Amino acid sequence: MAGHGDNRDYGSGSRNPGGGGRDYDGYREYEVGTVVMTGTGEMAAIGVKAVTEGSAGLDRTRRILPIDPLESKVSEIGKSVTAVCQYVEVEQQKKASKERRKAERKESEERAAAERAEAELIKKKKEDKARKEVERKEEIHKSLDIKMAVRVGELRENVREDIRSEIREAIGELCRVVSHGKEKVVEVVKSGAESSASSSETDELSMHTRNLCITEKRKRGPETAVEGSPPMELPPKRTPKRTPRQSRFDGLVFTPLDRNPGETVVMCPKINYEAMMDMFIRSTGYTIITSDEKVVLLEIKEDMKAAGLQQFVRWDNKGTLDSAYVIPKHKDLTRYRPIWPTYNEPMVRTSRVVARGLNFLLSKLPTNDHFNLPAVSQLTAKLNRVNTKIRRLGSLTNLTAQTFDIKDMFSRLPHVDIMKAVRWLLNFHSEKGHTFMRVNTRGRGASFGLTTRADHWRKVEFVDLCKFVEIALQHTYTHATTVLLRQDVGIPMGKSTSPPLACILCAYAKVTFLRSLGRYAHNVFGIRLMDDVLLVVASLSGVNDIIEVNSSGATVANMVIGSFSPTRLAMSAPRSPPSSRSV
Repeated sequence: MAGHGDNRDYGSGSRNPGGGGRDYDGYREYEVGTVVMTGTGEMAAIGVKAVTEGSAGLDRTRRILPIDPLESKVSEIGKSVTAVCQYVEVEQQKKASKERRKAERKESEERAAAERAEAELIKKKKEDKARKEVERKEEIHKSLDIKMAVRVGELRENVREDIRSEIREAIGELCRVVSHGKEKVVEVVKSGAESSASSSETDELSMHTRNLCITEKRKRGPETAVEGSPPMELPPKRTPKRTPRQSRFDGLVFTPLDRNPGETVVMCPKINYEAMMDMFIRSTGYTIITSDEKVVLLEIKEDMKAAGLQQFVRWDNKGTLDSAYVIPKHKDLTRYRPIWPTYNEPMVRTSRVVARGLNFLLSKLPTNDHFNLPAVSQLTAKLNRVNTKIRRLGSLTNLTAQTFDIKDMFSRLPHVDIMKAVRWLLNFHSEKGHTFMRVNTRGRGASFGLTTRADHWRKVEFVDLCKFVEIALQHTYTHATTVLLRQDVGIPMGKSTSPPLACILCAYAKVTFLRSLGRYAHNVFGIRLMDDVLLVVASLSGVNDIIEVNSSGATVANMVIGSFSPTRLAMSAPRSPPSSRSV
């Protein structure tokens, strides 16, 4: 049995840390309330109530109360959260104070900078004002000095003139005394009016001499003879009178002569205007456009984008349409040659690339398939080959050779036939497996092979080339007598693509013509250099079944040139050289 003090609580470790017990003079009552657990959404009630009552003489029963760890943990977390909140609040206050001090410092710096700027501005204004004042004073002093110098100069001239007049009069009086002997000298006293008159005459002479040039000032009177010797006579100077050309030919038109730029033709503006009207405005191959130039350029650009050529065409946004003009021909001044500059057009760079590509494709055609002569230097070799072929035909061969000048070759070629010839050329190379070529944009040369882009070589697809030529033919514009025109018929004049397009069309016509002759094609030879054509027909003596040549000789050329288009081109009278065994 336990003793009296066995049930007494001496403050051991069984005390509830939550503070749920009370002590009344040796009696301790413990009470643990209800604890709600919300971790899983369920509520658990744990109630332990222990009341120990008794007196000093009674035995008390001691019960050990359980300690809840969750409650202690919550209490610790609550204290930690409180401390953290206090810390955060203190830090926020510090940060706000720091931001406020920073803003005040920045505001003070801005205020000081504004004050300094204002002070500098005021100082600068004062300096400018002082400088202007100094300059004004200097100008005043300068003007005063100039006026003073002018006044002093005038006074000096007056004094000199008075002294000269006095000396002149004294010398005159002395001469009279010497010549007439002793005579009474009459003293002449000049008044102030005469002195002022002499000064006014001097001023008048000075005013007149200011307008004289150096040559006029050097002119003097006749030289006096010295001791009876005759004066020396010199030939007069020959200074031809120069009249500026602008004054002599004012209102006339100056133009260089065709194929002779050293000579200049001066003509009446009416004649030049009529020539422009006949060559451009009244021509059936041109259409007058009433739209503005900007609208036309925008339309061309939109058509390029619609055709998918926005990457192929190097469009120049600063490009404009040039103005056409005419120049007289060197053989006949009453006939004119149209000049159509295109170096300012937006697509001029792409046109140069396409022209080089077309020339390359044309050069890759078989030599016997066309009459084209790239240069005059190749004429001798071409004639030698023709002579060799003629000698192989035998001694009984009869030759007929004639030359023709194709008139208006560029202006009468339809666009449909031009595109047909271009497609024929592209199809010829496509059948050999070529679909593109590479062109050197900064020099000569083109190739079907692959090259590096570092050498300024550009790839040109056949499809893009055909589309570009077609759109370029549809949109060919120029200004003539301030009128916007569009060329609807013929090859565009002045463009880089004009010569190769004409040569391609002639090559296509020659191939078509020779194929139509069948087995007689090897008896026809020809050479073409631009608009000059040489045609040679070989036949057996007495046989006239190949081509019938009439007296004028135009039938032969009409058969060749007639294949260019459905409408035959106008031709001049043939120039027939004498027939011979060799050309």
